[in-house]
Amino acid sequence: MAELLSLAEHLINVKGAKVVNYDLSELKSKNIIILDIVPIETHTCPFCGRGCPGYDYASKEPRLWRANDWNGTQVMLRYRPRRITCPEHKVITESVPWAYHKSRFTHDFERLILWLALFTSRLVVSRLMRIDWHTIDACIERFLLREIDTTDTSRFDGLEHIAIDETSYQKRHKYITCVLDLVTNSIVWVGKGHGLSVAEQFFEQLTPEQRRNIKTVSGDGAQWIDKCVDKYVPQAKRCADPFHVVLWLSAVLDRVRLRASRKLRNDGYIAEAKAVKGSQIALGMEPSALSEKQKEKVALIAEKSPELYQAYQHKEELRHILSMKEEPDAAENALNDWIERMKHSEIEEFQDIAEKIARHRQNICNAIRYGRNSARLEAINNCIKLIIRRGYGFRNTKNLANHVRFCHSGIPIELIHHSHYEMMAA
Repeated sequence: MAELLSLAEHLINVKGAKVVNYDLSELKSKNIIILDIVPIETHTCPFCGRGCPGYDYASKEPRLWRANDWNGTQVMLRYRPRRITCPEHKVITESVPWAYHKSRFTHDFERLILWLALFTSRLVVSRLMRIDWHTIDACIERFLLREIDTTDTSRFDGLEHIAIDETSYQKRHKYITCVLDLVTNSIVWVGKGHGLSVAEQFFEQLTPEQRRNIKTVSGDGAQWIDKCVDKYVPQAKRCADPFHVVLWLSAVLDRVRLRASRKLRNDGYIAEAKAVKGSQIALGMEPSALSEKQKEKVALIAEKSPELYQAYQHKEELRHILSMKEEPDAAENALNDWIERMKHSEIEEFQDIAEKIARHRQNICNAIRYGRNSARLEAINNCIKLIIRRGYGFRNTKNLANHVRFCHSGIPIELIHHSHYEMMAA
């Protein structure tokens, strides 16, 4: 008997508790192993950890906590907890060493749920662990409250360089806005919607000291980001993401490309018009990354459509300027020269884009000088799409926000008896 109880203590992996009895029971037509367990230290507050005098029992009957299965057989821990009187937290249920406060699952059971939720769908997790979908959301929320949201504003401590961007999570223009810490590459805030009012919700949560610590704010060319920076963190440098600047040029280049293709077709150059129309990928890539077939398309464009080739050269010139991170002063001078030349360009579309880039001139120069952009957040946006698809959609935006923050919190989830670093080395 003693050997069996000792083996059970080892298998459930609970420190600070002792298994005193076991029972094979049947609950809802399922065989279940029930272990009677008692904590070594009782009358402990779950928040401050101090020993407190007893008040009464929390329930008339013993409570059950779900533990990890043993070869497919459900295991439950049974104990009748007490309520205690804490000087700080008043009357509250005592802490137990095998589960978190208000949770009916053991630490290892929740850890396994979290680990699975990182890599697979909620449907798979619920079927494998035999739990409800909402249980997964509750476990993630407890994890965030325990590991990150210790206070309302603690997760914003130390923010210096941030990126802000929005991404859609449902059809009909439903968005969430994410804020990324560029130093730790972790999502620190997720809000429903996008625009000035949503971004203001984030900055309103920051303390005055936390706002003063922010040095750079990266994002696309959205004006609502500029307004938030001017209003809440005027000392921060606003950085316009170079990737989005190149996208502006690529959109302009596409209009010139389609016009060039139509002109060649009207002039009777059917094959050349078809090649120009299909050159979107080649014109969007750097010259050094072109394949031989793509180089032939660019050479054809240089011969048959000088205007399109000139537009392509203008785009590549700006791309080169944006990459001059080691020479920010030279890059600023080159950008100013590029803008002035484009304002007098023979290509009408480049006159318009020159005016747009001129409005964002200082933000672009800040991105080059300080080397800050929102590329990492753009990559996370793709991961958010995967989270949404993996979860078969989210009707509750709060659950979606929790999943996004959980998956990109930067905190490793360790399995039972496995170290995160040992798994990475295996």
